[in-house]
Amino acid sequence: MLLAVGTSAVVWPAAGLIEKAKARGARIAIVNAERIELAHLADIDVLGRAEELLPPVVDALGAPRSDQRP
Repeated sequence: MLLAVGTSAVVWPAAGLIEKAKARGARIAIVNAERIELAHLADIDVLGRAEELLPPVVDALGAPRSDQRP
């Protein structure tokens, strides 16, 4: 699984990660404020602000959140 968050996917070397991961059989999830050119490769493509969308995902996974540390 590759989770691409807040990227235009055009700046290298990170720009090639989505295509490389997909070519190797990885599932792709994209979270971005705007649709990106590589969105057609995504298994999940969520439009919106990462700071609003990711905290519920982190909570659902039971992972610690940096904004809730003492």
